[in-house]
Amino acid sequence: MAKKTYTTSEVADKLLVSRETLYQWMRSKQIPEPKQIKLGKKTQYLWTDADIAAAKDRKLKGGQS
Repeated sequence: MAKKTYTTSEVADKLLVSRETLYQWMRSKQIPEPKQIKLGKKTQYLWTDADIAAAKDRKLKGGQS
């Protein structure tokens, strides 16, 4: 059975943060980067429940960057 995955927008909505905040956290290595797939010229992140938990932990720590 395949694990449920979420888009970056769905994760941002769940955590009440912006997509840009999630991207900043990934760029600064504050959260692990989720699996990526290429869709033409675009990259789609596939967030798992574990990825969301890591982002939620980061959010609970507070502060920016």
